[in-house]
Amino acid sequence: MTARNLAVQVLLQVFYESAYANLALEKALKYCSLAPRDRGLVTELVNGTIRMKKHLDWVLDLFLATKRRQLERRVYVILILSLYQLLFLERVPAYAVINEAVEMARSEGKGASGLVNGLLRNVERSRDQITYPDPSRDIVSYLAVFYSHPEWMVSRWIDRYGYEDTRKLLAFNNQSPPLTVRVNRLKTNASELAARLDAEGVKARAGKISDTSLLLESLPTPLSELQAYSEGLFYIQGESTMLIPLCLAPRPDSLVYDFCCGVGGKTTHLAELMGDRGKIVAFDLYRHKLELLEQNCRRLGISIVESRQGDLFDLIPELTEADAVLLDAPCSGLGVLRSRADLRWRKKEEDIALMSELQSRMLEQAARTVRPGGKLLYSTCSLEPEENQEVVERFVANHADFEFMSLDEVLEGNPWLAAEDAAPGKGYLTIFPPRHQTDGMFVSLMRRM
Repeated sequence: MTARNLAVQVLLQVFYESAYANLALEKALKYCSLAPRDRGLVTELVNGTIRMKKHLDWVLDLFLATKRRQLERRVYVILILSLYQLLFLERVPAYAVINEAVEMARSEGKGASGLVNGLLRNVERSRDQITYPDPSRDIVSYLAVFYSHPEWMVSRWIDRYGYEDTRKLLAFNNQSPPLTVRVNRLKTNASELAARLDAEGVKARAGKISDTSLLLESLPTPLSELQAYSEGLFYIQGESTMLIPLCLAPRPDSLVYDFCCGVGGKTTHLAELMGDRGKIVAFDLYRHKLELLEQNCRRLGISIVESRQGDLFDLIPELTEADAVLLDAPCSGLGVLRSRADLRWRKKEEDIALMSELQSRMLEQAARTVRPGGKLLYSTCSLEPEENQEVVERFVANHADFEFMSLDEVLEGNPWLAAEDAAPGKGYLTIFPPRHQTDGMFVSLMRRM
């Protein structure tokens, strides 16, 4: 099976079976025998086509004589996959894209292959004449189509950021994310890990958090097949999420609660910062996530994490007060659209208000587990004020025994953040993707007095 055929299979699952892009792609690549370069092409084709779907649909409609909904599903996917390559992957020759698209469409009948051939050749001949919504008449429609985002997102961001910063954010979200790893400081350091990776054919350079992250520039084999991976020398993680444990900065020998821990990226980072001394109790609703957390702990050589399944709203009465508590709350995820290709098409504007209500309730519960003098960190991967500063400001206003803590020390240790990114006099900051060139994140640090 070719890379493009596999990409079509994954896209059919995402568009017509409500599959999550990252999970469908991971499963497809796990059981294929493609070379590393072709595996990378599948990832680029799937994620790129999903990101640019609105843009591609607009162009398809310009050149299609019939209604898009009348196309057979597989023909439609072949067309927009091919349009993505023609319009956005300049390194792929147009003739190769068109020829393989025609071959893939043959199974749908002669009419399908003829339609695919004619339409794609017409687009290639006329690509310089493609028009988009007139920005002078409707700037939201223009940005939404050209940068392929829902209109409601674009409208919200224009109101908040203005045209130019919104345009930069939309363009950032359409980039392919780099592959970054967190150095397991229990076993190695950044320079040693870079040398080990180099010996296995992986080129790495220092990330934005220089002593914690590495950015991988070449990958001759899947990461999980590297000896350095098997030895637990690193954890695959986005850089902005690495900032969360660094802000909480738990002391060795302390008691830490990590609510909504997921598969343990932040949990294991907390344990590394503690020198694997003390105790971390990690909670999640889903057993399969906790099983992955336990696997990650074993691989990384971490022994202080206890995993517990349960709902935050049921757990609190039996818990001892902790020295530090992390609540990485469920959110809309609008800060990580670059990394989550399909998320922009799954979310609705009304989800934000629903998330904000849930987040406030969860923060109230988590705060009950913090000892006097202890720290509480609230974080999301959203950019929306309703889920971020409005939640924590309302919480602190209603709880006289909590106050914001300064993040100056964190900012000093991370020169890629400027002091003005933190709200003046407040213990929170928002990572704005175009400025920091990393996924969006909100972090707020509070102390119980």
